[in-house]
Amino acid sequence: MALDKLIQSIEGEAQREVERILQEAKAQAEQIRRDARKQAQAEAEKLTADRLQQCRQESDQAIAQATLEARNRLLDTRQEWIDKVFAAALQALQQIEPERYRQWLQSQLLQVCTRGDEDVLLPKSAKSVFSPDWLRQLNRKLQEKGLAGKLTMKFEKTPFTGGFILKSPQFDVVVTFEELLRQLREQVQAEIHDALFRAD
Repeated sequence: MALDKLIQSIEGEAQREVERILQEAKAQAEQIRRDARKQAQAEAEKLTADRLQQCRQESDQAIAQATLEARNRLLDTRQEWIDKVFAAALQALQQIEPERYRQWLQSQLLQVCTRGDEDVLLPKSAKSVFSPDWLRQLNRKLQEKGLAGKLTMKFEKTPFTGGFILKSPQFDVVVTFEELLRQLREQVQAEIHDALFRAD
């Protein structure tokens, strides 16, 4: 439960940061547009009548180019901030207190187990966090739900640093820190893309 709050807090923090950066980028893009228009208008006034049409085309191109450059700079800046936010989020999750980690893991396993006799793949580094007694209590709770209550835990070298993969004959359920943050990141990036590229 506490991990969910931590993830929500991180998500909220990331969302606020995204909104702040988006506002700054919009203001910068608007300033670039204003500057480009002023420059194009000043140049247009100096040109002769026969070049006026050409000047308008050039100013439109300059505005389009400035807008594109502003968007690209904004995307680069956002990507850097998102990278930093999610790296910090992963680091915070990796330092979660063992008791909170056990509670969160138990809650997640009780939600995703469908048989109660699956294998739970965990990183080797988590072996000291979980005791046989903890597993027995979890299996009892699974039995109370009408499931087999015969989960086994396997500690192996994994590409993930926290969470687990629930392995069953039919399918695997991936509930790792990295996967949870990847899904959150996809959501945040989709919101950023929509905000940047929706029609004005």
